[in-house]
Amino acid sequence: MTAATNFSKQTTQYDDVSLPDVERRQLTVLKNGLPMAAPADPKEAAELAQLVASMEGMYGRGKFCQDGESEEACLDIE
Repeated sequence: MTAATNFSKQTTQYDDVSLPDVERRQLTVLKNGLPMAAPADPKEAAELAQLVASMEGMYGRGKFCQDGESEEACLDIE
């Protein structure tokens, strides 16, 4: 996450450079594709990574159950 944030920040140096459309789109995707930026402080970045992993794990275990259904009849959230 920290590396992706750093790469995303580095793309700004090419904002005023004339580039082919394909490369401009790639830089735009890199710049705008982050769901969240990692903090500059390594401790805070590690905490964020731990929180995101924990949240993804909770989401992955989530189930949808209609009233009165047994556990086996429940559906994964995905």
